[in-house]
Amino acid sequence: EDGHVRYFCPNGMTGIVKHLSSDLPPDSILVDHKITKISHEGDHWCLDVENRPTVRAKAVLVTAPAPQVPAFFSDDALAESCCMIAHDVQFDPCLALMILAGPSEAAASFPAPGGRRFDGPVLSWGADNHCKGISPVAGSVTLHSCPEFSRANFAADDLVVAHDMVVAAGLSTATLGDPHPLAT
Repeated sequence: EDGHVRYFCPNGMTGIVKHLSSDLPPDSILVDHKITKISHEGDHWCLDVENRPTVRAKAVLVTAPAPQVPAFFSDDALAESCCMIAHDVQFDPCLALMILAGPSEAAASFPAPGGRRFDGPVLSWGADNHCKGISPVAGSVTLHSCPEFSRANFAADDLVVAHDMVVAAGLSTATLGDPHPLAT
């Protein structure tokens, strides 16, 4: 409708990883580790991991944002050809905010099925995560800003940005505090 491809996972984005890893041994997935290089050697991949021995694998699933992917493959011509796809991917910046709103307030702002598009200058969309079925906590809300707002406010004060996003969603800012404290 608006020219942007979006993906949806009924049980949240972790559902992709859970599905792909369902047949793997529990210790075969590393989280919170920095990969510094990926190279292809014969029939396997080698991953240089910061503060850890090199990891060998039959396959690698790279989930880093496309602009960051080429740096992993800088020394490997075969893998560089894979990165041509990443070079063609363009991203619009998006500031995301997760807040806990009042359950009735969240339900009113995001009626079933829990998602809502915004046409204003601040937000592109938002969702009631409880209504969507991906959070057990009523009032759990995710807001995503428009690209223009994100570009203009990327380095702005977090509390000011959060305040503007919450106001644009029509939610109460009571739990955020005052983004514009009076000077003394």
